[in-house]
Amino acid sequence: MSNSLDFSWKNQLLFPIIIAASFLNAYLLLQPILLFVGVYFLFLLCYKKQVVLSILAIFCSFFLLLRAYSDPLPQTPAPEETITTEIKIYNDTIKVNGDLVSFTGKIGDWKADVQYQVTNKKEQESWQQRKNWNKELQVAGTFLPTEGQRNLHGFDAKWFVFSNHKLPTFRIEQIKNKRPLRGFDNLRQGRAFSIDWVQNNFSPKMTTYIHSLLFGYKDTNFQQVKEVYSSAGILHLFTISGMHVYLFYGWIFYLLRRTRLTFSEFGIFFFLFIAFSIILFGQAVSVWRAALMYSLRLIFHEVNIHLSSLDRFSIVLFLLLLLDPKTLLQFSGILSLWMSWVILLRENHPKGRKQRLLQSQEITLLAAPLLMYMFFEISLLGGLLTALFIPLFSQFILPLLVTTCFLKIIGLSENILEMLLEKAIMVFEQLLHLTQDFVLTTGQPPLIVTIFSLIAGIYIYQNWRRRWLFLPTFFLLSFNYYL
Repeated sequence: MSNSLDFSWKNQLLFPIIIAASFLNAYLLLQPILLFVGVYFLFLLCYKKQVVLSILAIFCSFFLLLRAYSDPLPQTPAPEETITTEIKIYNDTIKVNGDLVSFTGKIGDWKADVQYQVTNKKEQESWQQRKNWNKELQVAGTFLPTEGQRNLHGFDAKWFVFSNHKLPTFRIEQIKNKRPLRGFDNLRQGRAFSIDWVQNNFSPKMTTYIHSLLFGYKDTNFQQVKEVYSSAGILHLFTISGMHVYLFYGWIFYLLRRTRLTFSEFGIFFFLFIAFSIILFGQAVSVWRAALMYSLRLIFHEVNIHLSSLDRFSIVLFLLLLLDPKTLLQFSGILSLWMSWVILLRENHPKGRKQRLLQSQEITLLAAPLLMYMFFEISLLGGLLTALFIPLFSQFILPLLVTTCFLKIIGLSENILEMLLEKAIMVFEQLLHLTQDFVLTTGQPPLIVTIFSLIAGIYIYQNWRRRWLFLPTFFLLSFNYYL
C-alpha cells in the first residue's frame, strides 16, 4: 500500500454522505448495524488515506447528528385527554371529504395532522375556500392514539408519525378563537389561492390533474387517478419525479435568457422564483430535490466549477438530510432519491428511441426490488410505459395544462383546448386501464434480501452486463414464491 496521502474527492462525494447517513439513521432508529456500516466505511477511507473524503465524512456526520439531536419531538398528552392549544393552519393542505376536514398544521414548533368535523353545509363550504383559512386557531381537542401495524401489510400509523417527524393526529372538538397569520406564515397563501382558483374554474377531472401535476396537491379525488397510474407502473409521473419542476425552471430560464440580460442581472430574481416555487409546488422531497439540483447545476456552471451529476446529487442529499434528517425514512424520499441516483449513474443521455426505451426498462428493473418491498407488486409494462409517456407528459400534457390555465386567466372561460385536453386525458386513462392485467402481485420480500437485490442490480448495471439485469428481480420473485 502506498504511504502517500490521497486528496482526491471528485466523483466520490457520495461515500462521505453514505457514512453520515448511516450514523444518522443508526441514531434515529437505534440500530447498531447501521453504526457498524458507517464505522466500517469510515475506517476504509482512513485506511486508504483518503484525507478529504474522511474529513468530509466526519464533518457531514457531525452536522447531521447535531441537526437530529436538536429537534426531538415532545412528549404529547395522553390520547383522548382534552387540551386547549393553538394551531397554525397550513391552508394549502386543507382537504374536505364530506363532513370531515383534514389538514396539516403546526402545534408549537411541530407539525401535526389535524381533523375537524363540520356541523353544517355552510361550515363545509367555508372550509372549501382555503384562502380564507390562513389563520391560527385556539381550539380544544385531543390527540388520537397512534396505532402500529395491525396486519402484515397494513398501514403503520406509528411509523408514519415517526418518519415524518409529526405529532400524533389531533382531533379538534371545539374552535374557540381565530386570528389571521402574519409575516412568513403567509407564504402558503399563494398556493392555497391557486388551488381554490383551479377548483372553482375547471371540471373535476381537469382539477385533479392540475392540482396533482402543477401544485402537488392530492385530495380524495386523486385516488381514482392514482389507481390507474399505479397499476400501469407510472405513478412516479405524479409523485416522485419532480419533472414538472424542471420544466418550469427551464421555461422561465429560457425566457430570461431571451431578454439578453446576464445571469448576474436576473440571477437574484430567478433564485427568488425557485424559492417561491418550492412552496407553490408543495414542498415534497421530489420538489426540494429538483429545485436544489437545478440551482446547484446553474450556480456551478456560472462560476465555472465542474462537478459530475453524481457529486451534485451527493450535495443535494446532504442538504435534504440537513433540512429533514428523516428524509431516508419516508417512502417518498426513498423512492425519489433512489430513482434519481439510478438515472444519474450514467451521465450520457440516450439519443435514439430504442436506446431510451432500453434505458427506461433498465431503470425499472433497478427499481423493481424497492417497489416490491414498498407496494408488494410490480408492473410488467412499467419501463415501456415510462419511456412512451414521459415525452407525452413533458411535451404535451403539462404545457397544455399551463396554457389552459393562462387562457382561463385572460377570460376564455370555455376554450376548445380545455375540452380537447379533457377528452384526451379520458381516452388516455381508458388505454391505461388495459394494462391492469400486466401487474404482478409479489408480496413483500424480506428487507435484507431486497437490499441484496438492489446492490446486485447496481453492480450489474455499473459493470455493463445489462443483459443480466433481470436476475436480481427474478431472484427476488423466486425467493418470495418458494418462501
